[in-house]
Amino acid sequence: MKEFHVAAQAAVDDDAGDEPVLEFSLAGEEFVASYPSTGQIALVAGSFSGSEVDMIGAVFGFLRGVLQGDGYRRLQLLVQEGKVPLEVLFGGDEGNELGIVEWIVQTSLGDERPTQRSTASSSSRSSGGPRSTGRSPGRGSTHSPSLPVAS
Repeated sequence: MKEFHVAAQAAVDDDAGDEPVLEFSLAGEEFVASYPSTGQIALVAGSFSGSEVDMIGAVFGFLRGVLQGDGYRRLQLLVQEGKVPLEVLFGGDEGNELGIVEWIVQTSLGDERPTQRSTASSSSRSSGGPRSTGRSPGRGSTHSPSLPVAS
C-alpha cells in the first residue's frame, strides 16, 4: 500500500475477471483507484500545458474517474479541510517524489497489464497465403506501346 506522506501497490484480485487496481493511503484514509484509460491519461497530461485552473480541473476530473467507491468524495473533503495539499495530488512535494495523479499514471503505464482477447471474430483473411505484389496473379508488368520521351 502506498502512503502519501500527509506507498502504494498495484493489486490484482485472484479472480481472473477482476481488473487490477491501485491502492494508496492518504491522511489516514485508504483509497482504491482503477487503472486509467488512455483517454483519461491524455486529458490530464494535456492539461499541464494550459492554465493552472484548467490543470486543477483536469486533475480533479481524472481523480473522479479513477477513484472507486466514495474515494473521490473523501479525497475532496480532505483537500477542502486542508489535510491534503494540492501538491500531493499532482507534482509532489518534499515528502512525496510524485503526486498521486503522476504515480497512478506511471504505475498503470509501467505495469504489464494482461491484454483482453477480442471476442469479436475478424473479417480479415489469415496471413497464410502468398504475399500481394500489387498486381493480379499471372499478369506480369506490361510495357507501354508509346515511344520514350526525349530529354
